[in-house]
Amino acid sequence: MKTLITATESLDPPLGGAEMSLTELVRGVCREGPKASNAPSYVPLESVEELKVEEAWNAISYFSSYHGQGSELINIDRLQTITKRLNVKGPLSFLGWRLRNPSTGRPNKLFFGMDLRMRNMSFEKWLLTQFEANSRTKGKTIGLTQLKWSSGAAEAFSKSGIPYILFVRDQTFFEYPHIYRKAVEGAEVVCGAGNGLINDINEIFSVKRLENIPLPVNFSSRFGSADDVRRALEHRHSLVEKHELGRPRIAIVGITPEKGLKTYEKLLPKMANDWPEAIFDVYGWKQKFLKNILSMSNVRFHGIVEPQKIFCNCDIQVILAETTGSWGRAVGEAGIFGIPTVSNSVGSQPEAVGKGGIIVKNHRDLDEFSAALRKCYSEREELGRLARLHCKEVDHRRSIAIFRELIESV
Repeated sequence: MKTLITATESLDPPLGGAEMSLTELVRGVCREGPKASNAPSYVPLESVEELKVEEAWNAISYFSSYHGQGSELINIDRLQTITKRLNVKGPLSFLGWRLRNPSTGRPNKLFFGMDLRMRNMSFEKWLLTQFEANSRTKGKTIGLTQLKWSSGAAEAFSKSGIPYILFVRDQTFFEYPHIYRKAVEGAEVVCGAGNGLINDINEIFSVKRLENIPLPVNFSSRFGSADDVRRALEHRHSLVEKHELGRPRIAIVGITPEKGLKTYEKLLPKMANDWPEAIFDVYGWKQKFLKNILSMSNVRFHGIVEPQKIFCNCDIQVILAETTGSWGRAVGEAGIFGIPTVSNSVGSQPEAVGKGGIIVKNHRDLDEFSAALRKCYSEREELGRLARLHCKEVDHRRSIAIFRELIESV
């Protein structure tokens, strides 16, 4: 019997892309399937026969019930979930955000770091009691953790003699290396999506082994069949106001301080002068730091909208990463609808875009950025075709096969 033990703040996909990726990988290895060395070539939304498969793993997931017991998306055969209501933030976290850095929008590192230590210590303590109570697990056992609570999880795994894998998904590890260094460097394998991110990890940490596990996107689960996607595209721009039809539409999904806030505050006014007919459709949570952007004449704010509707109502999209370039999920999701992406040369973003868009070498060079947007729009048909082809890189079945090969080798 083979058991994968995950220990994270949360497992539920609705909370974010990192949780979605982890759940997809767990779901995949809890079924029979091939390793990468035996896997067929996968094409998104197309079925394929898998001839040589490995036996399924069992999985146990430990996480906080603070966000709720979880949606039906974590109802996975062979997966057991064990939860406890552990607080995910406290007074020090609130103080950290209240005293945030005005130039970056990031929380005060002293107070936020103190809160991170407390959360990890609490998580470690609970996990150790659980591991001791459930120590009857037979056969091969591997731990898996990611994100903010990975320090506590790693400590509990190590003290329990469980080798573990750690995923780096965001900038947390780079902002607080003094908290996460032991966890990262103690992992049997450290994983990231894309060689750009892998190189960034290798520059900061001394790790035992680094592996590139592509971001897993389950296109059929997200968007249905190929026919469903085609039907959706038949109604392109259906949400666009009639008086604005025919104007270039550029989607921006999620603007945060680490996802280009300062750049957009300078770029969008310039675009209003350079390319006044272009409209930038901004999606995501309405935050106070967006006040300046949302007041601009060439911006339309739509709030939280399903990805399918976003990419059926735009011509191109923009994604920026100021710090950690961890493969943007929206690049692949846009690609399946034939929407190319303009992004910057940070981390794994160039790999995520591939030939299906344009990479801006210096996104703070507004002239270069402006030219890239106009070029992407003028070549959107060909770049969109290439973006659709590039989606196979993140087909969840391919990622699962690579991940299966990894855990079988640990």
